[in-house]
Formats: sequence, C-alpha cells, structure tokens
Amino acid sequence: MKRLRLILCIALCAFIFTDAGARSVKVALILPFNVASGSPSVNYLDFYAGSLLAIENQQNAGVNVRLTVIDLADMDEDDSILDEKLFDNDVIIGPVRAGEMYLIQRICKIFGTPFVSPLDPAAEDLATDNPYFFQIPTSPKRQAVNLVARLKAEGEGPVTLFCNPVSPEEEQLEARYEMALTEAGVPFRKISYEVLRGRLITEELRAQMNPGEEILPQRVLIASEDEAFASDVVRNMNLLSSLYGIPVTLYAPNRLRAFETIDADNLYKLGLRVSTPYYVDYTNEETRNFILKYRALYNTEPSQYAFQGYDILTYFIATLNDLGSAFLDFVEYYPMDLLQNSIRFVRTNEEGGYVNVHTRDIEYRPDNTVKVVIDPSH
Repeated sequence: MKRLRLILCIALCAFIFTDAGARSVKVALILPFNVASGSPSVNYLDFYAGSLLAIENQQNAGVNVRLTVIDLADMDEDDSILDEKLFDNDVIIGPVRAGEMYLIQRICKIFGTPFVSPLDPAAEDLATDNPYFFQIPTSPKRQAVNLVARLKAEGEGPVTLFCNPVSPEEEQLEARYEMALTEAGVPFRKISYEVLRGRLITEELRAQMNPGEEILPQRVLIASEDEAFASDVVRNMNLLSSLYGIPVTLYAPNRLRAFETIDADNLYKLGLRVSTPYYVDYTNEETRNFILKYRALYNTEPSQYAFQGYDILTYFIATLNDLGSAFLDFVEYYPMDLLQNSIRFVRTNEEGGYVNVHTRDIEYRPDNTVKVVIDPSH
C-alpha cells in the first residue's frame, strides 16, 4: 500500500496549472483501480503511474494539464452523475474492456468528446459508428497486413504459407494471412502437415519449396500460434538453411517469440520478422530516461502497463494541445513514435471513429540483436 499512497500523493500535487490564463488540456482517466478493495489492481496503478510521468513531462514543456481520475469500481451508472463527472474534458481514456465502454460512448457523442480504448483489441468494433472513438491496440488483422507488407517489400523469391488448421482459432489465423497475401498481390504456396511427421519430412519440404537445381531464397510465413507446430516449422527451416544452404527468411505472429520450445538461436539465424502492437526498444535514450525516472519515483521497474499509460497520455496531450478544436479534423496527420507504441490513426468511415494502423516491425539479426523498424507506410 506504500506504493499506492505514493501515487495518490503525487496525483494531488502534480497538476497545478503553470499559467492560469493559458489554455489547458483536460483529460479524464477511467480505469478499474479497485482502490477501496483489499487488493487494488497493480496493472492499472502502473498505467496511472506512467500517465503521471507523461503529464509531468508535458507540463515541463509548457502544456497545462487538468487530470480527472475515476475508479471504474466506484463509478455510478446514474446518467446524471456520470455526465457530471465526464463533462468538460478534451479526451476520456478508458475504461479498459469493450463492454464497459458502452457506458460512456453515449455521453461522448452528446459532448463531442474523443474517448480512447487503451488496451482491448476487441473494442475496435466501436469505431464502426462512433466518430469520437479512438482504438490504440492494433487489430490482429492489421498486424497480419503490416507483416505481409514487410514481406512484400523485402525482395523476391517464393513465399510459403505454413498453416495448421486443427482448431477454429488456427483456421481463422490461416484465413487472415491468406487474405493479407492475396490483397497484397503476393503469390504463395500453402503447406500443412501433421506435427508427428515433422522430423521425417525435411527432404519433402525441400523438394516442394525449392524443386529445381537452382537455390532460391525462401520467404516463409507461419500462420499458426500452435507452439508444437510453429516450433517444428522453425526447426525444419533451420535444417533447410544449414544442411542444404537454402536462404530462409521467417515471418510469423508475434506470439511465436514467447514459445519456450523454440531455440532463439534459430530465430536469429532465420532473421525472424514480426509485426507487434507493443515493443520497447531498451537501447533508445528516451526509454532509458523514462526507466530511470520511474525507478527513482516508484522504486520499481515500469511494466508494459506503465509504458502504455505514458505513451497514450503523451500522444493525446501533445496532439490536443497542438490542434485544439481542430483535433478531429487533423489527427490523422499526426503520427507519433513513442516508447512502446507507434501511432497513426485512420478513420474507419465517414460516420466512424479512428483506429491505429501502426505496428512495431521487429527483425532478428544474425549478430543476435533485435532491430525495430518503423515503417511510415503503415
């Protein structure tokens, strides 16, 4: 609870306007802190802690900020009370889950207030018909589109899609990448096999992927999040590279990076590429400065939630301060590369809201380093 008291204390003293006559950016933050319970949410307190550092930085840069914090656990669903709490804000960040956001989208339409989905990819459906909605987490479909765009841009050679249609989830993933390849105009072959055959078919895969005498560089896209299957494909691609001298570049969903059964050395050898909504580059000077400040203030390491809070508050305070009442008209022209996120909003349709279409493109390199690629075409 010491940490909670520290955060609340900072909140009471951090948001004093430096110039009472200047315009301010007014932010409401709605998260399920559950402060009154015996076990408040550490993740959302981390988000809050990161938000406070973003506000401090913006104020040091001359931007006045007024923050209203609402604990979702205490939020009264009475319309008049809710209206009063959310009235007169430039942006509302949260709640977290799509189902909870339905509580405030009516109010945002009435007031014309932008509101932000900070963490839930499933909330993107709200962008269909609410012109004030902003979706931060990049959708799985967009991740697939961006990864295929990277594949298409990185040279020529046959493309092989490995898939494992053993469940509805895997079939959906296969369809997502097939559509992305087709819409990008990338010809491809599709290969699927039983995992139990994996150790017997390396030569068969070589014959299918490189049937002629000439050795051709191969681009391999794994459309699977099944650990056993993905691990076996990586193993076989490494054998094709090491035994037959066939250059292979590997593309895969971000989840593959966390599979413990995959030898990380193989990912570096195969030059794995992924497109991910979140990635922190710890070699970045701004990132290191944030970590040092966070450690000094909170006596702990910043979590993914802390980075997310920092990035989202930084983006919306800066853009709202710059654009003012023209925010909705020009926000699509304000991309920003942040600590954990890259953000570029695109409006879904004339009646709809805005979705983030930027991802972090990650490259595993032969020298056992990871490179972050920011592609403006995303």
